[in-house]
Amino acid sequence: MKKLITLLFMSLNLALANPIQEAQKALEVGDTQTAISKLTKECEKKTKNLAACHNLGLIYLNGYGKYSNLAEALRLFTLSCGGKTYQSCQSLGVMYENGIGVAKDLFMAFDYYEKSCDKSFWQGCVDLAYMYENGMGTRQDFTKAKELYEKACKNKEYSACVNLGLIYQNAKGVKKDLKKAEEFFKMACDNKNATSCHNLSVLYLNEHNQTGLLDSLAKSCEYGMVQNCLELGVAYTSGTNVEQNLTKAKEFFGKACDLRDLKGCDSYKILNEAGFK
Repeated sequence: MKKLITLLFMSLNLALANPIQEAQKALEVGDTQTAISKLTKECEKKTKNLAACHNLGLIYLNGYGKYSNLAEALRLFTLSCGGKTYQSCQSLGVMYENGIGVAKDLFMAFDYYEKSCDKSFWQGCVDLAYMYENGMGTRQDFTKAKELYEKACKNKEYSACVNLGLIYQNAKGVKKDLKKAEEFFKMACDNKNATSCHNLSVLYLNEHNQTGLLDSLAKSCEYGMVQNCLELGVAYTSGTNVEQNLTKAKEFFGKACDLRDLKGCDSYKILNEAGFK
């Protein structure tokens, strides 16, 4: 699956925000049942709170607290999408694209992404662009993909900036332009997109830009890309392309361990027992 729907609590207006915020707080402390109860009550009101329906669907889709119910997620997203909660339309697109709880149907996925994008839900535009880029449920069209990525990137959907950088890096429908690729990767990296920081590091490696390489790897690690934490730990341990610094190596192995990587934990332990601070 190329993407994972994340739980994003939203409200239709301020008057409806409190129950949703209460449900969010319940989830944060692991009380999924309370969250479900609050969202269900809001969703089932005569004047339905469709934001609550959407978030309830996400709980069932992602299986928070083992409360997985794909059929109910599909029903709730369909209800909310029909009621003009366009984030739900994008969620339906993900389900149909990946065959989650439904038969895989790229044409249906395309239609739902288009519906959400047409109403300025920018992640829907990223997904729609991906469909155009890869000829999924539609004719392959790099120009259209680029236009949609640009639109979403300008509206601060930074995954679109990453993909736009890749368009220029890989010359998909455009002349190869590594400076443009770097520009878009940097834009996303500066806004805490780990994948984009990693992509920047590859460009800097090929350019032999050591300062840029180390900076982008450190940011990628900070934003949760465990492999880059390990790479920095190994580099500082061996002194490969950088001055050997076992204290820094320990720091990056520790970050990898915090991200639940066993190699990171083992390497941190070795350096810790050797007395490195």
